[in-house]
Amino acid sequence: MANDYTALGSAIYSLLSGAATVSIYNQRAPQGGTPPYGIFNRQSAIDERTFNTSGISSDYVLKAVSNRVWPGEATEVYQGLHSIMQDGALSVSGFVLLRNQRGSTFEYQDADGFWHVGGLYRIEIEES
Repeated sequence: MANDYTALGSAIYSLLSGAATVSIYNQRAPQGGTPPYGIFNRQSAIDERTFNTSGISSDYVLKAVSNRVWPGEATEVYQGLHSIMQDGALSVSGFVLLRNQRGSTFEYQDADGFWHVGGLYRIEIEES
């Protein structure tokens, strides 16, 4: 299933980068990158198996990062990313998308003054 996780990450990147107005990164932005930008990464995943098929149930973080004094810019960027991601049509070869929905949100400012505004998305795919 490791290659399926890679394919799922590629599908998320394709979905977001094709429509987002900011740069999108998997795991982390490059050192010295210019905010605002979007970052997504897998938090957890389990292999799902039934009698006749298998799939993946995973949780992905999607967030906007901004270096402004207030979280407004990060919130605005995240709202755009959320509108792309929520129920977005992810295409993973050999799989059917069952769910791509946000379950929770978060907002915090890190020690360097960067705002992180985002959500946790449950993504479920099943072999076609």
